[in-house]
Amino acid sequence: MLRHADDVEEGSALTADVCIIGSGPAGLTVAAELVGSGLSVLVLESGGEQWDPRTQALAEGRVTGEGFRFNSNEVTPDQVRLRQFGGSSNHWTGMCRPLDPHDFEVRPAVEGSGWPFGADTLAPYYVRAAASCDLATDEFDAGWWQDQTGTPLLADGHPVRTTVFQFSPPTRFGTKLRPLLEADARTQVLLWANVTSIDTGPAGSRVDRLRVATLSGRRFTVSAGRYVLAVGGIEVPRLLLASTGTVPSGVGNANDLVGRHFMEHPHHPAGRVLFARPRDAWDFYTIGQSTLADGSTVSRWAGLGLSAEAQAQAGIGNASVQLYPGLEGGELRGGRDDETSAMRAVGRLLTRGAGDPPLGVLSVRTEQVPDPENRITLGRAVDELGLPRPVIAWHLNPEDRATLRATTRLVGEHLAASGAARVELDPSGTPVEDWPTEIGNHHMGTARMHVDPDQGVVDPDCRMHEVENLYVAGSAVFPTSGMANPTLTLVALAHRLADHLRA
Repeated sequence: MLRHADDVEEGSALTADVCIIGSGPAGLTVAAELVGSGLSVLVLESGGEQWDPRTQALAEGRVTGEGFRFNSNEVTPDQVRLRQFGGSSNHWTGMCRPLDPHDFEVRPAVEGSGWPFGADTLAPYYVRAAASCDLATDEFDAGWWQDQTGTPLLADGHPVRTTVFQFSPPTRFGTKLRPLLEADARTQVLLWANVTSIDTGPAGSRVDRLRVATLSGRRFTVSAGRYVLAVGGIEVPRLLLASTGTVPSGVGNANDLVGRHFMEHPHHPAGRVLFARPRDAWDFYTIGQSTLADGSTVSRWAGLGLSAEAQAQAGIGNASVQLYPGLEGGELRGGRDDETSAMRAVGRLLTRGAGDPPLGVLSVRTEQVPDPENRITLGRAVDELGLPRPVIAWHLNPEDRATLRATTRLVGEHLAASGAARVELDPSGTPVEDWPTEIGNHHMGTARMHVDPDQGVVDPDCRMHEVENLYVAGSAVFPTSGMANPTLTLVALAHRLADHLRA
């Protein structure tokens, strides 16, 4: 059942077995998986079913350091995350890929790397997540795609590999799961319900209740056996840090880890590429569709990256190079379509009188080292409900820039050696590291998972180390980010968390 929080009587004390804060992909996946479990579930959503400017303003915050740029514009948190039923899936582009197996491992080049479990643990949940995201297949192996589609690959191994991404329709989780949740007598969704405080007992080790408010002034509380905080990588630490009624440092923050290790996926325009082969040789590496052996059509986009061994040898993190082809003189991403003398020379070399080759640009999405100084803190400004607004301190480290430079160089060398294309780095004369960095709107790591409470906020079951009945769902728990979009992984983790709660 969906209800308006203003229909709750002032001062009421609601109860449930499980209370889920947030109705994005993670929160709604947990709620849907608990249908039929016998547990009563209450979902609290800040917004309604449609975008509302007053509610959206609650998400405003400030970014310091590198700054957030998206589509060449400076953006703030309220512009890239949605407070409404279904969360940010309402503007999700649907790009999906699981983390690579080595992303779960301890890697000397990525300080702070290593998940509490390996890729095999999450493998069955990725299958379920692919279904939740309405993907055509849960296969991402490049060789499988080559066999299915008959598409030639530009790389498939060491040192350079093909990285396959799929696109969800995209799934709007609120629209998809509303009928299921409404039909379940044990599930209730409260819209326009804003959690303003997580109240714990005297020791801070157990949540006693949540304080909830509406923008119209209604106030009530919610008590549950267990709570799931699923409001995103910025709002999770914001709410924990703002809940200081019992512990001045915030809920679950005795070790000063809440809000630290914030990660994004930096996106860099990194060079120009001249393709020497016909279009069908590289068409798989542009955003488009492929037909599988069963006749189904799949939206996909393959990139190029380094193998795990090559990353280790180069001492760098994970990354994927995406191609944006276009015809010479056409409009290309990043405003970098002015031909240079170097590119004209490469063009003459490659075409050998056969006419101008296709021209494109490279965009590199890189993993970011989990740095404790990249963090969410609370500022002096407050929102309409009195919660301090978040301040996001974010910068790139030398290790992040090394990943960008080495990945682009090695992929470029591979393309040239194979005769597929020539890559020109820094075509403007400006080093690639100095080009404006854009973001993927992927907020990760601020309540990171670790077996050791001195190194992480939640345990392998996503339960907070210091709070026995409080769990975190979503990409805030990622110890490292890899280079893949986070949605498929956070939905897989939500399925796993739901199984734990059911048990």
